[in-house]
Amino acid sequence: MFLDISQPSDKVWHQRLLPKIQKILPPNYFNILQSYLQTRQLIVTYNNSTTQPVHILSGVPKRSVLGLFLYTLYTADIPQSPNTARSTFADDRAILSNHSNPITASANLRTNLQSIEKWTRKWKIRINEEKFKHVTFSLRRGNSPQLIFNQTNIPQADAVKYLRLHLDRSLTWNRYIYNYGNTWTSGPKNYTGS
Repeated sequence: MFLDISQPSDKVWHQRLLPKIQKILPPNYFNILQSYLQTRQLIVTYNNSTTQPVHILSGVPKRSVLGLFLYTLYTADIPQSPNTARSTFADDRAILSNHSNPITASANLRTNLQSIEKWTRKWKIRINEEKFKHVTFSLRRGNSPQLIFNQTNIPQADAVKYLRLHLDRSLTWNRYIYNYGNTWTSGPKNYTGS
């Protein structure tokens, strides 16, 4: 199962992040980050008019080391069940359940999804349902049973793009072979794919 968090940098609520920082980091670092987060303000200037400062209550710097670090702290406690594994990079998450019986694999994912639903409500995180995908990786025919998140069916897919890798249900790597195979004929140094 592959999920994507909507507006990850904007949905880090400072008052909810600070207790997590306080638990993990030494007091000096906490004080610096607390000062940084609590003194952020927004001012809009248009023509010759300027608004009054408004305190910013959520959000971390986008495309920055500090922003990624704070976002990672904020989401580090996303629930995981003992029967699933997860892969995380920034706001891209994969939740995996490995079992020979597709019904058991789906049940494991369903249990984890229920705890993630509660967690997202508590921490005010929204999952981008348009990018949510459920793939059954198997050489057998058929898919695992349907999964639901926030009363929405998670679409079944035969392939998914995760961290720039195209993974098909049989894990054949055909997309890479066919798309980039011609660029490898002269050796790896001429590789132009991404």
